[in-house]
Amino acid sequence: MRYSSTLIGLALFLSACASGGPAGSRGSRDVLTQAQLAETGQTNAYDAVRNLQPRWLRTGMSVYIDGSAVAGGRNAGRDEGVNYLRNMRITGIR
Repeated sequence: MRYSSTLIGLALFLSACASGGPAGSRGSRDVLTQAQLAETGQTNAYDAVRNLQPRWLRTGMSVYIDGSAVAGGRNAGRDEGVNYLRNMRITGIR
């Protein structure tokens, strides 16, 4: 019995490792890198995000940079967050 539970535990561990893929190959799905943004060929952040993560864009959205809100929010105009991204150049994003 002890042998079978060890074997099952090892199989679960190996399947979890295999499904994760190589570390750092994809990164977080909640973060866009400078390289990903540049690969879109777009000039502003709005169009690049629209290509890469279109569901992130919505009316009344908030824009956060390094964890701090920079545009949008409850008291902001309806399209403030979207307009902020339209005016942000890809070349200025690090």
